[in-house]
Amino acid sequence: MTVNMFIGLISALTPIAISVTNVLKDEFVSRNINYSSNLIALIISIILGVCGTAIGYVFFDVAFTVSNIICMPLVGLIVWFGSMIGYDKTAQMIEQLSKIGGDLK
Repeated sequence: MTVNMFIGLISALTPIAISVTNVLKDEFVSRNINYSSNLIALIISIILGVCGTAIGYVFFDVAFTVSNIICMPLVGLIVWFGSMIGYDKTAQMIEQLSKIGGDLK
């Protein structure tokens, strides 16, 4: 796996992980199911990381060597880390912008 492919996978999979996590969280809330949002994000990110990396390997004709297979769950972990930071920072930015907008009125 090249660095460009690695960064491209993370850039593509992180927003997908954020979106799927938010959809599942909303579904759990609507059904009054207790959940751990971090665990949901981890499971989704690992699945997306492994599947997305495998699809990337097929599209770019990358061999499924031992080192490339080890990279698959590692991409999932980094997607999880990025989605956790990305979601928190996005929510914080929206909150701050709404406060600024309220002060301007």
